[in-house]
Amino acid sequence: MLFVICLLVLLNNFVIQTFQCGTDVVDCYYSTVKMSRLFNSGSLYGRHLHHTSARSLIECQQTCMNHYSSCSYIAYDKTKGTCDVFTTEGPNDIHSFAKDVFLYERVLNSDCTDAKNQPGAVSGVYLIHQPPTNAFLTYCDMNTDGKAWTVFQRRISGTIDFNQNWEAYALGFGDICGEFWMGNENIYRMTSSDTYELRVDMIDTEGSKHYAVFNQFRIGSESDKYRIYLGEFIRSRSSFDHATGFTWNTKPDSFTTTDRDNDNVNINCANKHGGGWWYSSCFYVNLNGNFKSDFYWKTPNKDMHLTFSEMKMRRIA
Repeated sequence: MLFVICLLVLLNNFVIQTFQCGTDVVDCYYSTVKMSRLFNSGSLYGRHLHHTSARSLIECQQTCMNHYSSCSYIAYDKTKGTCDVFTTEGPNDIHSFAKDVFLYERVLNSDCTDAKNQPGAVSGVYLIHQPPTNAFLTYCDMNTDGKAWTVFQRRISGTIDFNQNWEAYALGFGDICGEFWMGNENIYRMTSSDTYELRVDMIDTEGSKHYAVFNQFRIGSESDKYRIYLGEFIRSRSSFDHATGFTWNTKPDSFTTTDRDNDNVNINCANKHGGGWWYSSCFYVNLNGNFKSDFYWKTPNKDMHLTFSEMKMRRIA
C-alpha cells in the first residue's frame, strides 16, 4: 500500500492529506484534514484520545490524520516535543495548556461541496458533520460533471448484505471504499439543511452505463418514516428519455425494511425482494434489493437488471 503525505501551509490554517492508493473497488483516498489555530485560548473542551512524541507540528497533524474519524483538536508542545489528540465524542472535560502550546481545531465539512473548496481536494473519503449528530465518513465524488457529489449508496459486487433492519439503515453500514449505505439519519440531516439534487449512476448486466438526475431530493425524519421527496426528472442531464421507475415526486413513499413494513401492499416488500427501500407496491426501481435477482431499474423500453449503482446528491442552494 502506498502512502503519500503532503502539507499545505495557509497562514494559520493547515491542510494535511494522506493518499491511500491501490484499492480494488474505487480510488479510496482518506483525504484532507483542515485545522485552524485557536488563538487567545489556553484550553479546550473534549476527551483525550492519544498522546505521542512529535518532532514537528506536521507530525502532530499526521497523528490527527491517523485518527481520521474522531480527531477534533490537537495540542502540540514544541518544547516537550509532544502531541495530544482530542475528540468531542464524550464524555468531555476542560483541558488547560501553557501559553506556548499550539492548539488547533479541526474544520469539518457539512457536505462534499465544502470539502471541494479545500486546497487539493480530490475524490475520496471525507469526514462530514451535520449537527446535532456525530460526524461520519462518506465518499465524495469530485469528478462527475466537475461538481462535488456526496455519495450515499453504492452497489458493485454483492459482497455487502443489504438485507438489513431498520436501525442499520438508519445508522448506515458497509464499506465506504466499496458497497455501503450512508444512513437514513445522515441523509435526512443533510437534505434538511439545504437544497440538494440527486444523481443515480448505473451499469446494467449488458455493460451499458446509465444515469438519471432529479432537480431536488430530500427525505423526512424517522417520525416521517424517512419518506422520500423527489423533484423533477432532468432529461437534458440524464441518459434516459423518461424516469418511469421514479414516481416519488407525485407520491412520496415511506422507507420499508424487513422489520418495518411501511409499503402500500399487504405484504412486506423488503421481505420479498430484499434490502431496505422506498417501496410502494412493490417497486419499479430497487437499488438495495437482492443483488442477483432484485437489483433493478425499469424504463419505458427496458427492464434493467443491474451490476452497479451509485446514488449521490449535490448541494445546489
